[in-house]
Order: sequence, then structure tokens, then C-alpha cells
Amino acid sequence: MLWFTAGAAAGPKVGIDTLVVDFGTVYEKKSRFLTHIFSIKNAGDSPLEIYNIRPGCGCTTFKIDSIIQPGKAGHIAMRLDLSELHNGRFYEYLRVSTNDRNCPRVKFGFSGVLKSIIYVDSGAIVLPTIGKKDTALNECLW
Repeated sequence: MLWFTAGAAAGPKVGIDTLVVDFGTVYEKKSRFLTHIFSIKNAGDSPLEIYNIRPGCGCTTFKIDSIIQPGKAGHIAMRLDLSELHNGRFYEYLRVSTNDRNCPRVKFGFSGVLKSIIYVDSGAIVLPTIGKKDTALNECLW
């Protein structure tokens, strides 16, 4: 867990397990949305406020616990609409502000590679077929 604190000052203190979720290779049309629930713990002695939430693009939506009591955990549910992205590597994020003076801003993100179901590679048409555990097995048509 990441603790953003300095010294033993009183007040709210942000604690975060995960800042970025890497989804690896994602195939368009197989899933329209990617979702994850991030956890934020308040290790301080006064309420932690989450505000000024700013997604990096219109493809990112969220639900958030805006006040987290001391010793408790809150959540940020982030959802990414893949239909708004282009093929290739992606990193989309959500910035939030807090009242923790040692950690006034936090950036949560999703990363991965978006691929088409059908694509051309070196002159061959490639149709990825999904096998066990959703790994792609490329089948080329010449």
C-alpha cells in the first residue's frame, strides 16, 4: 500500500493499494467497457475529502466516495468506454484532489493495448481467435 504522508501531522492521510491497472491486450468488440474499483484508505485522524474529479477524456466515467472517515476505506469505480479509443497502446486516467496536505492530488489510470478483431499484418489478414483464458491465437488468411 502506498502511504502519502510526511511526519506525524494530524489530519487526513491517503493510503492507496493500486494507482494503475494494466489490462494487457484487449480486443475491440469483445468488451465495450473496462472497469475497476480502486480503494483509498484514510489512515489519518480526520475525514478525507475527495473532490475536483477530472477524467482525462470523455471516455472515462466514475463513481466515487467523496468523504472517507478516519480508519475507513472508500472506493473509486472507474469505467473506460473502449468505443471511444483508437487501436494501439492507451493510458486513460482520472485525477482527483484531496484534503490531505501531503497528497493533494492523485491520478488513477488504466493502460493496455487495444486491437481490432481483424487487422492486416505484413499483407496478411489476421483473425485473432480467442482460446483458453482469453489469449489470442492468430489465424492468418492469405
